Amino acid sequence: MAAFSRLVRFLAKDGRTYYGDAILPQGVSDLAKTKQARVIKGDIFGKHNVTEQIVVSLPHTVWRNYTEEQRTFGSSSPH
Repeated sequence: MAAFSRLVRFLAKDGRTYYGDAILPQGVSDLAKTKQARVIKGDIFGKHNVTEQIVVSLPHTVWRNYTEEQRTFGSSSPH
């Protein structure tokens, strides 16, 4: 089971939801700026594999969805 370090969830152009390990540009730590990820196959909480398949232009990351909810509902950050 290959480990991932920056989990993102995204809706692909084929209409399916995928999980991936975000690839961030050098010097960037903000997941909202994620543009690429390696696709994760399998159960992210169990047996899974981080593939070499790279998906470009991730429109929805888990963090981005959370920050959009913060703006909508006025909640504060967990940090």
